[in-house]
Amino acid sequence: MSKVDAPGRGAMWWVLVPFFSVGLLAAVPFGWLSGRVRRVRNIVIAALYAAAAVLALVFIPEDEAAADNWAVVMAACVWILGTAHTAVAMSALRRGDAGQERSVGQVNREVLRAAMEREELRRKARGLLVEHPVAAAEMRIGRPDLPRTYDDGGLVDVNTVPADVLVRHLGWSAEQAEEVVAVRERLGRFADGKELIAFTQLPPTRVDAARAVLVFSARLGVGA
Repeated sequence: MSKVDAPGRGAMWWVLVPFFSVGLLAAVPFGWLSGRVRRVRNIVIAALYAAAAVLALVFIPEDEAAADNWAVVMAACVWILGTAHTAVAMSALRRGDAGQERSVGQVNREVLRAAMEREELRRKARGLLVEHPVAAAEMRIGRPDLPRTYDDGGLVDVNTVPADVLVRHLGWSAEQAEEVVAVRERLGRFADGKELIAFTQLPPTRVDAARAVLVFSARLGVGA
Protein backbone atom coordinates (compact mmCIF):
# COMPACT_ATOMS: atom_id res chain seq x y z
CA MET A 1 0.00 0.00 0.00
CA SER A 2 1.44 3.34 -0.91
CA LYS A 3 1.23 6.60 0.89
CA VAL A 4 -0.21 9.59 -0.93
CA ASP A 5 0.04 12.96 0.70
CA ALA A 6 -2.71 15.55 0.34
CA PRO A 7 -3.75 15.40 -3.30
CA GLY A 8 -3.12 18.77 -4.93
CA ARG A 9 -5.58 20.96 -6.64
CA GLY A 10 -3.61 20.52 -9.89
CA ALA A 11 -5.04 17.03 -10.29
CA MET A 12 -8.23 18.48 -11.80
CA TRP A 13 -6.24 19.86 -14.76
CA TRP A 14 -5.95 16.31 -16.05
CA VAL A 15 -9.61 16.53 -17.12
CA LEU A 16 -8.50 18.80 -19.97
CA VAL A 17 -6.29 16.08 -21.47
CA PRO A 18 -9.03 13.73 -22.73
CA PHE A 19 -11.32 16.66 -23.53
CA PHE A 20 -8.96 18.60 -25.81
CA SER A 21 -7.47 15.44 -27.33
CA VAL A 22 -10.98 14.29 -28.33
CA GLY A 23 -10.48 11.21 -26.17
CA LEU A 24 -7.28 10.04 -27.87
CA LEU A 25 -5.26 10.72 -24.71
CA ALA A 26 -7.86 9.48 -22.24
CA ALA A 27 -5.38 6.89 -21.01
CA VAL A 28 -2.80 9.49 -19.94
CA PRO A 29 -4.52 10.74 -16.74
CA PHE A 30 -5.00 7.18 -15.52
CA GLY A 31 -1.41 6.35 -16.34
CA TRP A 32 -0.39 9.27 -14.13
CA LEU A 33 -2.89 8.18 -11.48
CA SER A 34 -1.48 4.64 -11.45
CA GLY A 35 1.90 6.09 -10.55
CA ARG A 36 0.49 8.27 -7.78
CA VAL A 37 -1.97 5.74 -6.37
CA ARG A 38 -0.55 2.31 -7.04
CA ARG A 39 -3.65 0.34 -7.88
CA VAL A 40 -3.97 -2.28 -10.59
CA ARG A 41 -7.37 -0.84 -11.44
CA ASN A 42 -5.86 2.39 -12.72
CA ILE A 43 -3.40 0.52 -14.91
CA VAL A 44 -6.19 -1.57 -16.41
CA ILE A 45 -8.31 1.52 -17.08
CA ALA A 46 -5.40 3.27 -18.77
CA ALA A 47 -4.75 0.21 -20.95
CA LEU A 48 -8.41 -0.01 -21.99
CA TYR A 49 -8.58 3.66 -22.97
CA ALA A 50 -5.31 3.33 -24.89
CA ALA A 51 -6.59 0.28 -26.77
CA ALA A 52 -9.86 2.00 -27.61
CA ALA A 53 -8.01 5.07 -28.91
CA VAL A 54 -5.76 2.93 -31.12
CA LEU A 55 -8.73 1.00 -32.54
CA ALA A 56 -10.55 4.24 -33.27
CA LEU A 57 -7.55 5.70 -35.10
CA VAL A 58 -7.04 2.55 -37.14
CA PHE A 59 -10.62 1.88 -38.16
CA ILE A 60 -12.18 5.33 -38.50
CA PRO A 61 -12.85 5.74 -42.25
CA GLU A 62 -11.38 8.65 -44.16
CA ASP A 63 -14.88 9.60 -45.20
CA GLU A 64 -15.95 11.92 -42.41
CA ALA A 65 -19.58 11.47 -43.44
CA ALA A 66 -19.57 7.90 -42.16
CA ALA A 67 -20.85 8.94 -38.79
CA ASP A 68 -22.52 5.59 -38.18
CA ASN A 69 -19.24 3.69 -38.38
CA TRP A 70 -18.59 1.74 -35.16
CA ALA A 71 -15.11 3.22 -34.79
CA VAL A 72 -16.53 6.74 -34.94
CA VAL A 73 -19.13 5.87 -32.32
CA MET A 74 -16.45 4.29 -30.11
CA ALA A 75 -14.20 7.34 -30.47
CA ALA A 76 -17.07 9.61 -29.42
CA CYS A 77 -17.80 7.39 -26.42
CA VAL A 78 -14.14 7.38 -25.38
CA TRP A 79 -14.06 11.17 -25.63
CA ILE A 80 -17.18 11.70 -23.50
CA LEU A 81 -16.65 8.81 -21.11
CA GLY A 82 -12.93 9.46 -20.73
CA THR A 83 -13.48 13.11 -19.86
CA ALA A 84 -16.23 12.34 -17.33
CA HIS A 85 -14.33 9.40 -15.87
CA THR A 86 -11.20 11.50 -15.42
CA ALA A 87 -13.21 14.24 -13.69
CA VAL A 88 -14.66 11.73 -11.23
CA ALA A 89 -11.30 10.04 -10.55
CA MET A 90 -9.44 13.29 -10.01
CA SER A 91 -12.20 14.66 -7.82
CA ALA A 92 -11.98 11.54 -5.66
CA LEU A 93 -8.21 11.92 -5.50
CA ARG A 94 -8.57 15.53 -4.47
CA ARG A 95 -10.95 14.58 -1.65
CA GLY A 96 -8.63 11.81 -0.61
CA ASP A 97 -11.16 9.04 -1.27
CA ALA A 98 -8.85 7.38 -3.77
CA GLY A 99 -5.52 8.81 -2.88
CA GLN A 100 -4.97 9.18 0.84
CA GLU A 101 -3.91 5.68 1.76
CA ARG A 102 -1.91 5.44 4.92
CA SER A 103 1.09 3.16 4.94
CA VAL A 104 1.30 0.29 7.42
CA GLY A 105 4.10 2.14 9.17
CA GLN A 106 1.99 5.28 9.58
CA VAL A 107 -0.97 3.30 10.96
CA ASN A 108 1.34 1.52 13.39
CA ARG A 109 2.80 4.81 14.58
CA GLU A 110 -0.67 6.25 15.16
CA VAL A 111 -1.76 3.16 17.11
CA LEU A 112 1.43 3.25 19.18
CA ARG A 113 1.02 6.96 19.91
CA ALA A 114 -2.58 6.45 21.02
CA ALA A 115 -1.57 3.54 23.27
CA MET A 116 1.20 5.59 24.85
CA GLU A 117 -1.17 8.49 25.45
CA ARG A 118 -3.63 6.15 27.19
CA GLU A 119 -0.81 4.72 29.28
CA GLU A 120 0.22 8.23 30.35
CA LEU A 121 -3.37 9.06 31.32
CA ARG A 122 -3.50 5.95 33.47
CA ARG A 123 -0.17 6.76 35.11
CA LYS A 124 -1.37 10.22 36.12
CA ALA A 125 -4.70 8.89 37.35
CA ARG A 126 -2.98 6.24 39.49
CA GLY A 127 -0.86 9.00 41.01
CA LEU A 128 -3.98 10.93 41.92
CA LEU A 129 -5.47 7.87 43.61
CA VAL A 130 -2.40 7.59 45.83
CA GLU A 131 -1.59 11.25 46.47
CA HIS A 132 -5.06 12.81 46.37
CA PRO A 133 -7.64 10.08 47.07
CA VAL A 134 -10.44 12.52 47.87
CA ALA A 135 -9.96 14.42 44.62
CA ALA A 136 -9.67 11.11 42.77
CA ALA A 137 -12.99 10.05 44.26
CA GLU A 138 -14.63 13.29 43.19
CA MET A 139 -13.18 12.85 39.69
CA ARG A 140 -14.52 9.27 39.74
CA ILE A 141 -11.27 7.71 38.64
CA GLY A 142 -11.77 4.03 37.87
CA ARG A 143 -15.54 4.44 37.67
CA PRO A 144 -16.59 4.09 34.00
CA ASP A 145 -20.10 3.33 35.26
CA LEU A 146 -20.58 6.89 36.55
CA PRO A 147 -20.94 10.19 34.68
CA ARG A 148 -17.61 12.03 34.61
CA THR A 149 -15.44 14.32 32.52
CA TYR A 150 -11.93 13.28 33.58
CA ASP A 151 -10.24 10.77 31.27
CA ASP A 152 -8.33 8.25 33.38
CA GLY A 153 -7.22 6.14 30.41
CA GLY A 154 -9.76 3.39 31.02
CA LEU A 155 -8.99 2.44 34.62
CA VAL A 156 -11.35 0.13 36.49
CA ASP A 157 -11.52 0.28 40.29
CA VAL A 158 -12.10 -3.29 41.41
CA ASN A 159 -13.08 -2.08 44.88
CA THR A 160 -16.01 0.05 43.75
CA VAL A 161 -17.41 -0.85 40.34
CA PRO A 162 -20.49 -3.08 39.99
CA ALA A 163 -20.20 -6.56 38.52
CA ASP A 164 -21.46 -5.60 35.06
CA VAL A 165 -18.52 -3.19 34.63
CA LEU A 166 -16.08 -6.02 35.31
CA VAL A 167 -17.83 -7.99 32.59
CA ARG A 168 -17.99 -5.18 30.02
CA HIS A 169 -14.58 -3.61 30.57
CA LEU A 170 -12.44 -6.56 31.59
CA GLY A 171 -14.09 -9.40 29.73
CA TRP A 172 -14.66 -11.46 32.85
CA SER A 173 -17.61 -13.81 32.94
CA ALA A 174 -20.73 -12.85 34.86
CA GLU A 175 -20.00 -15.60 37.41
CA GLN A 176 -16.44 -14.36 37.93
CA ALA A 177 -17.57 -10.76 38.31
CA GLU A 178 -20.29 -11.66 40.79
CA GLU A 179 -17.81 -13.69 42.85
CA VAL A 180 -15.38 -10.75 42.94
CA VAL A 181 -18.11 -8.41 44.18
CA ALA A 182 -19.27 -10.92 46.80
CA VAL A 183 -15.74 -11.47 48.15
CA ARG A 184 -15.12 -7.71 48.07
CA GLU A 185 -18.18 -7.10 50.24
CA ARG A 186 -16.99 -9.73 52.70
CA LEU A 187 -13.40 -8.47 52.89
CA GLY A 188 -14.14 -4.77 52.57
CA ARG A 189 -11.62 -4.27 49.77
CA PHE A 190 -8.84 -5.87 47.78
CA ALA A 191 -5.37 -4.43 48.40
CA ASP A 192 -3.95 -5.47 45.03
CA GLY A 193 -4.03 -8.05 42.27
CA LYS A 194 -2.38 -10.67 44.48
CA GLU A 195 -5.27 -10.57 46.94
CA LEU A 196 -7.71 -10.68 44.03
CA ILE A 197 -6.12 -13.94 42.91
CA ALA A 198 -5.76 -15.33 46.44
CA PHE A 199 -9.34 -14.77 47.59
CA THR A 200 -11.27 -15.54 44.38
CA GLN A 201 -11.36 -18.24 41.76
CA LEU A 202 -10.17 -15.85 39.06
CA PRO A 203 -7.41 -17.44 36.96
CA PRO A 204 -4.13 -15.52 37.38
CA THR A 205 -4.00 -15.08 33.62
CA ARG A 206 -7.26 -13.11 33.70
CA VAL A 207 -5.93 -10.78 36.35
CA ASP A 208 -2.57 -10.37 34.61
CA ALA A 209 -4.30 -9.53 31.32
CA ALA A 210 -6.19 -6.71 33.05
CA ARG A 211 -3.34 -5.29 35.18
CA ALA A 212 -2.87 -2.32 32.85
CA VAL A 213 -6.27 -0.93 33.85
CA LEU A 214 -6.86 -2.36 37.31
CA VAL A 215 -6.78 -0.05 40.34
CA PHE A 216 -7.66 -0.71 43.97
CA SER A 217 -9.05 2.30 45.82
CA ALA A 218 -8.15 2.85 49.45
CA ARG A 219 -11.64 2.15 50.75
CA LEU A 220 -14.89 0.68 49.54
CA GLY A 221 -17.22 3.28 48.06
CA VAL A 222 -14.66 5.65 46.57
CA GLY A 223 -16.26 7.51 43.70
CA ALA A 224 -19.79 6.48 44.58
